[in-house]
Amino acid sequence: MTSAGAALLGQTDEDGYADLDWSRMVPPEDVKTLENAPPVLHVGNQRMKQVGTLHTVAELDHQKVKLSGYVVPLESDDDGKMVEFFFVPFYGACIHVPPPPPNMLVHVKLAKGIDTPSLYDPLTLKGVLRTEVTQNAMASSAYGMQDATLMPYQNRDADRLRRAFE
Repeated sequence: MTSAGAALLGQTDEDGYADLDWSRMVPPEDVKTLENAPPVLHVGNQRMKQVGTLHTVAELDHQKVKLSGYVVPLESDDDGKMVEFFFVPFYGACIHVPPPPPNMLVHVKLAKGIDTPSLYDPLTLKGVLRTEVTQNAMASSAYGMQDATLMPYQNRDADRLRRAFE
């Protein structure tokens, strides 16, 4: 991990993947755009326009990271297993709410298909983040991952607290 990249990342797990907060993926000069973005409304069925830029934080390129968020499936294999998706910071993104800015969206391709998780289940994505542009009819993304791992989200502090009261 580069020292510049390390300053942007959180705690590292036993496999060397560091926590990444979605807000760290947006360059400082783009923050003002996000402050004026339309509100996220989970109502209606009309697709809303994506705001933001394709600007990235160069120090995050090729960093081993883990992000918590949600999937928006894009492609399945012949067996109906999900092999490609956008990973987003809030549920329902890209469907009937404005997609997140391109620099808060990760385009993911899996080496092997998996059962498509619920769009409403929080997940953790682990992989090597790359600054690469993907554009399709649904949205644009400024980051990508290949051969990533997707697992159920776990909040260890919340789990410990819940167990203490069981």
